[in-house]
Amino acid sequence: AVVSTQSTGIVKEGCTRVMDKHTELYKQEREIMHEEEAGDETKHPVKKFFSDIMPPGKLLWNDIKRRKKHYLSDFTDGLDSWRSIKKYTTSVIFLYFSLLLPVMAFGVLNSYNTKKEIETRKGILAQAFGGIIFALFAGQPLSVVQTTIPIVLFIKLVHTFSHDLFEVDFLTFYTLVGLWNGLFLVVYAF
Repeated sequence: AVVSTQSTGIVKEGCTRVMDKHTELYKQEREIMHEEEAGDETKHPVKKFFSDIMPPGKLLWNDIKRRKKHYLSDFTDGLDSWRSIKKYTTSVIFLYFSLLLPVMAFGVLNSYNTKKEIETRKGILAQAFGGIIFALFAGQPLSVVQTTIPIVLFIKLVHTFSHDLFEVDFLTFYTLVGLWNGLFLVVYAF
């Protein structure tokens, strides 16, 4: 009981220290934003709205500038003691195996649906690279990206359309569909 009370106190102290640091930074950011907004109160509401979002991507760049000082701490805040490193490692191992099984199962299904044009190996590699890129740029390193049944059905439909409707190479068509979706994501982000 004494050990658990001491470890609970250590955890609370660590959490309090991290929260205090982030709370102070948040207060400073809010003060800067309020100072910037104070000069905009004389503008017409429509002009103020368009000056906030124009040029395209201004809000996205403002968000990146605001978050860049916290970027490294998003990854390192949980690594302040040996106990937290052990928890982190066990979580990574658990997630590795819990995400590997569905990608293998859906990889077999994709392999069958696409006549082995997308195999299990390709699915594992794609999920690994996609997960790493998403974790680095999504603003939250603990996001879980995995293949789901709607994705498997979407791949089957794209395969059917490419061969039966348009009579084009599946992988080329699938790539173009992905690039087209990516273009809209970029447009919506701005």
